[in-house]
Amino acid sequence: LDGPFSIDEDPWPAEMSAVSNDDPNQLKPKRRVLAFYWSPNSRYLLWLSVPEKDDIIAATGGPVQIFWELLDSATGRKYQFEPHMPSDTVVSSYMPFFDQYALSQRVWAPDSKSFCYAGRGADGGVGAYVQDVPATASEIPKPRLVYNGAQTVSWSPL
Repeated sequence: LDGPFSIDEDPWPAEMSAVSNDDPNQLKPKRRVLAFYWSPNSRYLLWLSVPEKDDIIAATGGPVQIFWELLDSATGRKYQFEPHMPSDTVVSSYMPFFDQYALSQRVWAPDSKSFCYAGRGADGGVGAYVQDVPATASEIPKPRLVYNGAQTVSWSPL
């Protein structure tokens, strides 16, 4: 993937679909994808997204809320998890170099039932979180703070 390199070029519509006759530039709100990961079982596509407005605010030093989003390729269902503020280490050392870390940073549990991230959660906690994948379409589990103060986190491959 190349770009987008400016907000005017942002191609990510709010409702992504495999087949659409809608002009993606007319759908609102647009979001920027910062990183993405396939689950080990290849069923789920997980990505970090940020709304354009928050992207602008972040560039001026204000807060930004980043969302993990997930597509279940078996059912076609999409999920958006609680917003969070990534840790300083994630923002400065991982996001700008996502292409270099995409295959070595393991955010997924080996069984594809959970993923992990580091930052400030919606609950106010700061550290390493584990987010379970929804078991049903109607219920999105809350993330769990598993380690206070962590700046980065990865899952063991075993």
